[in-house]
Amino acid sequence: MIRMLLLALTLLLAGALAPTAPAAQAADPPAGTIAYVRGQTAQGTEIRLIEPDGSDDRLILSLPDSPVGDVPLLAWRPDAAELAFSSDHEGAASLYAKDIYIMRPDGSGLRKLTNGPLRSALAGYPTGTVTVDVILGRGGPAQVFVAGASSPQTVTGSQRVTLTVADYGPGVIQGVAGMIGRSRWYGTGVDVQAGQTVHAGTLLISGAGIERGADRPVWRSDGSRVGFLVGAGCDEFRSLPAAAPINALGEPLLAPASGLGFLCAVEWGPTAALADRLLYNEFDSATRGIYLAQEGSADRGEPLVTYDVFHTLFDLRWLPDGSGFVFALGEWSGGRWASSNLYEYTFSTGQQRQITSFDDALALQFSISPDGQWIVFERAPALGEVVDLWLVRRDGSEMRLLVETAGRPAWSPRAPQAPASFGVYLPMALR
Repeated sequence: MIRMLLLALTLLLAGALAPTAPAAQAADPPAGTIAYVRGQTAQGTEIRLIEPDGSDDRLILSLPDSPVGDVPLLAWRPDAAELAFSSDHEGAASLYAKDIYIMRPDGSGLRKLTNGPLRSALAGYPTGTVTVDVILGRGGPAQVFVAGASSPQTVTGSQRVTLTVADYGPGVIQGVAGMIGRSRWYGTGVDVQAGQTVHAGTLLISGAGIERGADRPVWRSDGSRVGFLVGAGCDEFRSLPAAAPINALGEPLLAPASGLGFLCAVEWGPTAALADRLLYNEFDSATRGIYLAQEGSADRGEPLVTYDVFHTLFDLRWLPDGSGFVFALGEWSGGRWASSNLYEYTFSTGQQRQITSFDDALALQFSISPDGQWIVFERAPALGEVVDLWLVRRDGSEMRLLVETAGRPAWSPRAPQAPASFGVYLPMALR
C-alpha cells in the first residue's frame, strides 16, 4: 500500500515539474493613441484621447457646442507633438465661419492657425478705431466685423458702425465682413492705425452671401505645413506654415479642375518620397472620382477610382507606407444613403478590394493605425443618427466596438509627444 502511494506521489510530482507548452499570447496592441470627439455633453463638445485597447479614455479640451451641430475634424502632426482641429467656436469673431486650431496633446498651447490670433490674445495688441458704412440690402439683423475686433457689432439697417480693433502692425490689411449666420459678405479691408480712427469704406450686405470656413486639416509629412479645405462646397485646398503669422488665410494648392466641382477630401502623401503628392476626391454633375496630383499643379492628375452619382465618398486616407489608400464609399438606395463601406486601393496592382460588408450601416470618417494594420472608423445606422467608433483589421477581421457615441477619429503616428517647439507666432506687442 505504501509502495503504491509513493508511486502515485512520484507521478504527480513528475507531472507538476514537467515542461508545458507555452500559452498562446495575445497579439501586441497597435501603437499610437486615438483622438476623437464627443459632442453635446455637460462640458460641451469634448476632444478626447483613448488607447486602442479602450483604456485611458481622457478629456483634453472642451469647446462650446456648435450652434449648427458642426463637429470638429482632427489631424495629428506627424511626430504626434500637436493636434490640429477645425472648429466654429469663434466663428462670430472671425472672417471665417470655421477656423483651424492647433494644440498640444494635453490640450494646452491652443492657438488659432487661420485668421489668428485667438480672441483671448487680442489684449496684447495696441488698438485703433475703424468705421464702416453698412448698406443692409436684405433682411437682418446682421453683424459687422473687422479682423482684430473682440466681437462684432449688430445692425438692423443701413448705418455707420464704429469698432475698436487690435492693430496687427504697419501695412497689415485686416479684413471686413458682414455676417448673418454662417454666411459672409466681405469688404475691402483696412490698415488699422493704433490710437487713430480709419474708415474702411462701404460694406454691402445683399443677396445670398458666401459660406466660407476652413475645414478638414491635414499635415504635410515633414510637419512644416497644415492644409485645409475652404468654402461650404469645399472650393479649394489651401495651406499655411505650422507657425503661421497672424491674420493668415492660406495659400491655394488645389482647386477643382472642372471649375464647377467640389473637393471633399484632400490628403498629403505620408512619406518623404510622396511629400508633394496630393490624393484627393472631386465630384461635379458629370465626374466623380479619386485622383493623384502634384502639389501646386493645375493639372487634374491621375484618375485612380471612379464612381457614379449613386455613390458618395465619405472619407479618404493614405496607408502609412504610401503603398495605397483606404476610402469610405456610400451607396444611395431607397431614397437614402443605405450603406457605406471601407475599401482599399493598392498602387502596385491598380486594384481595389472591399474591407467591410455593411448593407444596413454606414462607415464614415476613419483613421489608420501607424502600422497600417488597423482602422478606427465611425459606424452609424444612418446619416444623422448616433455614431459610434469601431475598430477593424485591414483584412476585415476582428471588428469590435471601441467607444459609444463618439466620432471624428485621428490615430496618432506614435505615442503623443511633448513638442520641443510649438511654432507659436507672437504678436509684435509681446516680442
